[in-house]
Amino acid sequence: MLKNKYHRLLLFVATLPVTSSFGMLQDSKPTTKNASQEIEIVADLRRPSEYNESASAEVLTGPVHAGERVQFLGRLVNNSGKALRFDRLLTGCDCVRVACTERSIAEGEAIDIEIDFQAPKSSSTGRFAIQMSFWDADAVTVHLDVRGELKGVLYLPPTLSLESDGDISMWEVPIVLTPPLEASQLEIRMPEELSNIVPSLEIRDGQPWACFSAAEKLLGIAGAGGVVVVHDRKTGIESSSRITFLRRQVVKFSPGIIRFRRVEGSHVEFEASAIVQATGEQPLLEAPREKSATDQPTPVRKKNIVQSISCEADDADIAVHSQRINDSLYRLRLVSARPERDGKPLGETPVRWTIVTPVESVLIDTIALFPEE
Repeated sequence: MLKNKYHRLLLFVATLPVTSSFGMLQDSKPTTKNASQEIEIVADLRRPSEYNESASAEVLTGPVHAGERVQFLGRLVNNSGKALRFDRLLTGCDCVRVACTERSIAEGEAIDIEIDFQAPKSSSTGRFAIQMSFWDADAVTVHLDVRGELKGVLYLPPTLSLESDGDISMWEVPIVLTPPLEASQLEIRMPEELSNIVPSLEIRDGQPWACFSAAEKLLGIAGAGGVVVVHDRKTGIESSSRITFLRRQVVKFSPGIIRFRRVEGSHVEFEASAIVQATGEQPLLEAPREKSATDQPTPVRKKNIVQSISCEADDADIAVHSQRINDSLYRLRLVSARPERDGKPLGETPVRWTIVTPVESVLIDTIALFPEE
């Protein structure tokens, strides 16, 4: 093996993800190896163009077992068209240690390299990437990337905020899963505080999805949250995520502050404009045509429309004239006299809107702002 052929120069690098630190190449004797896996690699160093001073190579390897220590043994081959020298190394991870036989590579020559890598226990992509930059003085001379797949990954993002709409709320999250783990062995575990949300596992083209559903009347307008666990029954591997389930309002009202202006030619009337927009198609609950003891309401998608718009203001009478632009968009023209309290004009007053759709009635609070005299 290559590791027994040479006395090597060992470089230890400990680098935080956000900061940069260098290590110097130092003479050292070979060390005892206890890696669970050894992979041979060859890195063909080339310059992307004659204008690039640094050479680079990307090596695709794998797969590597998640959480285990791996050694990549191989050669750096210099086909860059120039001699390459390096004294320092920069990485973005303290999980990497590198040993090289030389500090320079002549054109057309090769040196031996050994990369000791502690693979991550999980990954949001199911893959790993080792990125290294070799430096000579203040310039980068070599970029080396080693990439591959991770075995045995089960991953959910640590925190999620999911939003849905309609009388039935539905959410779905992709699960990162790599062999030898199998989607058929997965189960979803819900906490007690999410007992009103029903989980299910779906597999689409080999990709597992965590799916959730809940009736809005059970979920509540404020939503719900808790730690959801995806568990592999065969290996015991788990991944958890703190998920917040939210529902989206079925309509949007803008602006939040309605600015009135005096109607031209009038001393007592003021006018303003606003927009009401329904948020697309909504799943509505409809009963089956033939009912039985086991029948459940079935979600059916229907176009969301605004059926009525009304408002109440604390100190003003506001007339609402709506103009339908399309099935989901309405332009409002608002007409009012300046509100008064105790005979004195008010600059602003709260307004509560009631907007009725086929899905639900929505209450929205805004401010009406009138110009000063």
